[in-house]
Amino acid sequence: AMKQGTPILASNCPAIAEVVGKNYLGLFPVGDSTTLAKLLLSCYDSSFLQDLLEQTNNRIHLFDASVMAKEMLKVYQNVLC
Repeated sequence: AMKQGTPILASNCPAIAEVVGKNYLGLFPVGDSTTLAKLLLSCYDSSFLQDLLEQTNNRIHLFDASVMAKEMLKVYQNVLC
């Protein structure tokens, strides 16, 4: 979704927060349908959608294959040294 420029709404579980960022505006507490409903209504506001996209655009580089490969190499180097 990030790569396609699609706004994301997601429950605030550790794996998702790690990807979109812990302060991402589209996160809602797990099981909190009321907050999810409020976020869905916020999607009618184009500035809210733009803010969501800006936040994900600021993080998408972290998941580029070459960046991830370099980070994994650092892990292996630290373990082996």
